[in-house]
This record gives sequence, structure tokens and C-alpha cells, in this order.
Amino acid sequence: MPTSTYFPALHGGTAGEQGLIQDLVDEQIKLLGSDVKYIPRIMIQDQVLNDITVSKFTTIYTIEMLLQNVEGFGGVGAELATKFGLRITDEATFIVSQNRWTEVDAANPALPDRPTEGDIIHYPLTGDNYEIKFVEKEMPFFQLGKVYFYTITTELMERGNTIFDTGDAAVDQLEREAYTFPITLINVTGTFSEGEEFTSSGGGAGTVVSFDSGTGKLVVVYPTGGFQEGETVTGPNGTGEIQSFTTVTVESVNYDDNAIIEFKADDVIDFSERNPFGEIGNKTGSF
Repeated sequence: MPTSTYFPALHGGTAGEQGLIQDLVDEQIKLLGSDVKYIPRIMIQDQVLNDITVSKFTTIYTIEMLLQNVEGFGGVGAELATKFGLRITDEATFIVSQNRWTEVDAANPALPDRPTEGDIIHYPLTGDNYEIKFVEKEMPFFQLGKVYFYTITTELMERGNTIFDTGDAAVDQLEREAYTFPITLINVTGTFSEGEEFTSSGGGAGTVVSFDSGTGKLVVVYPTGGFQEGETVTGPNGTGEIQSFTTVTVESVNYDDNAIIEFKADDVIDFSERNPFGEIGNKTGSF
């Protein structure tokens, strides 16, 4: 027999009932939630192969969210000892009102239509950046014919060569502390300040993290291009000549094995060979 005409079809409800539930959800999040910083990911692609070469975060949107796992961060075996070191995979689940997201999105057209996997949530209470892994869009399943909030599953962001340039020190500093490299300068005039962009006469560029005028040590992040001894580094308020530079030594990591692996590899592979996998190209008369 057909469904009853006296009850709304497809788990439906009246607009008044749906509005009441949405208002209760919004109020609960406003009372018990926190203002978090939502940071969309910008993916920079290779123009030939369309590979993602680097990710960039430049804009912050503030919105209230409710931390669901109030007893602590989740994750099965959140601290794992791997051959690459200690890996911390804390998980956090946030709830955000669909109604509030639509309001913020309407005022900021560049914001995605919904929370998106790969974007970042900065949680001020712990001061950490969390990467969105999954967004549940249909739970609970259409109460009175409508979904009222998004459930966002996140993991503590693993630091890498990702560009943070939001202008918010609390957000940007986390990544700048992850991978920094030293340049030793001589014949310095002027000075270099944190956050300044600089270039080298050889085409290199980067961002200043710190500068010690006594030793000439310029600590940089996001280096691009190459740096060679004797090149001139130029910033907005200073210049200097490069005495030495290395990307093997990571300034901000105390237990890195980069240098050891680099030097050991030199003893295993002869990098002067044109073809280390065979004889073609290494004999007289071959191409």
C-alpha cells in the first residue's frame, strides 16, 4: 500500500521542526565549542604533468567548532616508534554546524562549500595544526529530512616542505620550526629580520627565520633554487656574501640522519658515472 499522506515522506519534517533542531545544534556548539582557525589548502601543480609540487596555506577563517573527543586525542597507537623516528598520530574529531558554515561561506566566497579533506584546522587550546582526513556529511542520517552538522575527522599534521604564509605567527611558526637551513654570510651590511623574503644573485630565494649578526648565521626556510659560495644575498634591509650553505644539515632537527646517509651513499655509488646501472655511456665511443 502507498505511504501515509498524513506523515511527511522520506523521514521529512516541517520547516519549523528542522529550524528548531538546527538552532539547538548551533547553540550547543556556541556554548561548549571553541573558535578555531580553518585554513584551506592551495595546491600548486606542475604545468606539464599536473603533479602537485607543493601545498600552500595563506588564508585563515575563524569559525566555532565542537571538539567531540573530550577525553583526549584518539588514534590507535598514537605514538609509534618507526625506523624513521617517533611518529605521533593524534586524532581529533570536530563538529561544525552546516548553518554556520553556510553563513561564513556566504561572507567569504573563497571558502570551500563544505569542510574539505586536506585542509587544516588550527586548534588554539593545544596550539597544533590538524589535517582533515575525512568529513562525514550524512550523520545522523537525515533527522526530520535534514542534516544539521559536519563531523570532521583530523590527524595531527605531519610537518613537511609546506608553505605557511597566513600572517598569523601561531600558525606559521609551527612549520617554520620544522625545516630550517643555515646560510653563513660574510661582508654583511644592514640586517635581516624574521619573515623577510630574500634573493640571491644566483637565482635562489627563501624566507628569513633568524639572523645572528655576530656570526653571520642566517637561518632560512622554504629555500628555492640553488645557493653557491660567493653569491650575494639581498633582503629588504641588508646584503651579504654567502660563505657556506647546506641542505644536508637540518637546523631545527636534533636527531636527523641526513648527513650520515649522504656521506655513506658517496662511498656506495659513484655519482660521476653517466649511467650507474650499466656500461652504456661509461665506455669510450658509447653515447
